Amino acid sequence: MQYFAFVERDANRHYSVTLPDFPGCVTAADTLVGITEAAQQAASVHLASCVTPLGKPLRAEMLPPSFDTREGYWMLVDLSPVIAAYPPGVGW
Repeated sequence: MQYFAFVERDANRHYSVTLPDFPGCVTAADTLVGITEAAQQAASVHLASCVTPLGKPLRAEMLPPSFDTREGYWMLVDLSPVIAAYPPGVGW
């Protein structure tokens, strides 16, 4: 299952990743290639401690051009391995 992530790159070329479908879920990656793995780990931790159901994933037309007036870009990350590890109804 694909979820949107908001990605920012700092001056040292490290990435900050925000998953808006998982409230408060923010992580970091050292490389662009590492973003999906970092997002999967962060979503897994989030779901393990989730006490309220999540809604359906955001649709592209619902995304603002930037997140909280920060500069960055949106990308899709595959969270299927994480979602498959939790029984239906957990976290969504």
